[in-house]
Amino acid sequence: MKSETFNNSKSIIQGLKYIGNSLGRLSYSCEIDPETLFERLSIIADGAKWLIAIDKLANCQIVFTDELTLELVEKIFDSNNVEDVVSHYYFDDDKINDLICRCETAQQIRPYNTLFREISEAYEQKHYQLACIGLFALMDGVLADVSNMDVTNFTNRIKKIMDKASAQKKLGDLERKEVAVYLAIKRFEKSKELSMFYGGKFSEGESDRLKRDWLLHGRTHRDYEKIDFLKVMLWLDAIIFLSNKGTERGMQP
Repeated sequence: MKSETFNNSKSIIQGLKYIGNSLGRLSYSCEIDPETLFERLSIIADGAKWLIAIDKLANCQIVFTDELTLELVEKIFDSNNVEDVVSHYYFDDDKINDLICRCETAQQIRPYNTLFREISEAYEQKHYQLACIGLFALMDGVLADVSNMDVTNFTNRIKKIMDKASAQKKLGDLERKEVAVYLAIKRFEKSKELSMFYGGKFSEGESDRLKRDWLLHGRTHRDYEKIDFLKVMLWLDAIIFLSNKGTERGMQP
């Protein structure tokens, strides 16, 4: 795919398909579908509860890119307000700053340092709508930049993780993160309601959920809060993560 500006939801999804093949061809080339992966992972220790936590996060448009510890999984599993749990995790101990710093220092963000700095300033000033607009625009550029990457290594990695789960072996933190991101993105791909990148028709009512098109086309009338900023920032972090895993050389099983 030639580098280009991803200026609509269709091309956003097309760009994401190239990132780790996580939205489309991964299932085909690895002969893996999310349901089969889900079944195999559910047989490992605490696997079922961990997968339910991932699903509950996805229902809130959250792709979690930090370590999903057993303690955090328990909180998400037991909670009727997942956004509240995630907000406490990121904002009470300033983990949001770690997330911002991780994205800011990523190689993929270097061409957009000025924009990212202004996004961070908007967040610090509690201008969450402006910060989200900036992040979505930034993602368009990042997706265009990384769309030509080699995805073979990430594809093989997911296969090895699946084989390991089938043998009921414990997964490492990085493996769990890879699968959590993959399953969340597959969920977003299949649900237009959950996807941030499918906004629906402007002639219809605006969704309560976060929608890129409504923001970037100036059609939104909902209030924006820091949890919205966090959700888009996590998406950016997931894209960076998958881009890195897709182009890594010599990854160990």
